Amino acid sequence: MTNALSVAQRGVQWTTLSTLFRALLFVLQLAVASRFLNATALGIFALVQLTVMFFQLLMDLGVGQSVIHQQRTRRRHLNALGFMCFCVALGLAVGVYLLAPLVAFLFSSPGLVEPLRVAALVFVFSGWSRMNLAVLQKHMRFGAIASAEFMAVFISVMCSILLLLMGHGVYALIAGIVMNQGLLALFLWLFSGRKWFFSLPDNWTELRRYWHFGLYQSGANVVNFFNSQVDVILVGKLLGTEILGGYHLVRQLCFKPAMLINPVVTRVAYPYMAKMREHTDLATTYAMIVKLLSWVNFSLYAAMAVFAEPLIAVFFGPAWLHVTGLMQILAVWCLLRSAQNPVGALLMAVGKVRRSLWWNVALLLLFPASIAVGTQWGVIGVATALAATQFVAYFGHWWWLLFKTVGLSAGQYSLALARPASAALLCAACAVVLMRAFAIESPLWILLLGAVVWGLSWLVCIVIFEPQAARWLRLRIGS
Repeated sequence: MTNALSVAQRGVQWTTLSTLFRALLFVLQLAVASRFLNATALGIFALVQLTVMFFQLLMDLGVGQSVIHQQRTRRRHLNALGFMCFCVALGLAVGVYLLAPLVAFLFSSPGLVEPLRVAALVFVFSGWSRMNLAVLQKHMRFGAIASAEFMAVFISVMCSILLLLMGHGVYALIAGIVMNQGLLALFLWLFSGRKWFFSLPDNWTELRRYWHFGLYQSGANVVNFFNSQVDVILVGKLLGTEILGGYHLVRQLCFKPAMLINPVVTRVAYPYMAKMREHTDLATTYAMIVKLLSWVNFSLYAAMAVFAEPLIAVFFGPAWLHVTGLMQILAVWCLLRSAQNPVGALLMAVGKVRRSLWWNVALLLLFPASIAVGTQWGVIGVATALAATQFVAYFGHWWWLLFKTVGLSAGQYSLALARPASAALLCAACAVVLMRAFAIESPLWILLLGAVVWGLSWLVCIVIFEPQAARWLRLRIGS
């Protein structure tokens, strides 16, 4: 148990380092794209991303996560599962290529056809890498995963930016996606140390346990995809690609913290909880994970809401300042969402993927209705509907997924969120006082000074609310 914990801690360190660099690279790419592409081109790219993300969920039908959940797997099973995943990936690549005109018709965007057909190459590379990634995660080799991800993102983002500067438009971003997946597949294959040979199954019944777990997980992922992307779908369909371009630009920036920070912990937490589910109190472990993530996410999203205007001015340019209010509301939505996001790792670890599926089905009935109503007031209405619905879902999330699964009480859950939320509010208050006290006009100086004040306030809050963490931090710095 101690060895598993130490491996998990090293995994968090590796993943944190990789995630930090990847986040900086993605923000850099986003900033460059906002200056070289118009709103319509950004809207087309958003629809390409949306389509690719959906079909990627169908690639391995949850088998990769099932391999991690099953503590004992045979090499011939991995070979057979890898072969089937690759075949499915090739089928998806052909399917997306052929269905591109239909997708363009559904979104009333003829310019979507060719970019989507180019993006279909992503599936070929993803099918190659899925089993290597699952095996590396299963054995908690997060250093190898982090290295592969960082090198792939660095090369692909640099090439994408170069193509943007050369005037290749939206194809520069799509080339970056394809290149990233291709390089990631290559590096994961090289770092795995064990080269998987594809083969047909000797006995199909032996693979039943993988498919049984994987199909429910895949179903939950598909439904969750529509829950998390239904706003993009409806904005693109009802409001058009031009409005979608600005909405998706801000949405991407708001999503980056949770999308890059949460996996730092959940990627390590899932195999760790799967290994230790019979030897530890998962309710307490999960509360600790939520508290850890909330200390970072709540503060970051509160800062994004307070400093929305200078952030947009610095990263996207003054031409995008009209989306400041949108960014503030989306930051609140993402804050609420970030506290509920890690539950997927817990449910997979305890094998309760069916419960996750039904929960996501319920949300699929709730979110589209509220967003459709919100579109009557434009993107501001959509963002407000998302934040309000996410707040309402919090209570059902706790009862159905946490209390009914691992017995996490309302008091434990609320306490895990209360201190990070209080710290975020205190940091926001300090920042607001600062902005009113100093009449600084430069957006860059506002961000720099605000980051210093916010960081110091955050550290003070840790000392006040989490003295044990403060002592650990002092020991680490002292050593």
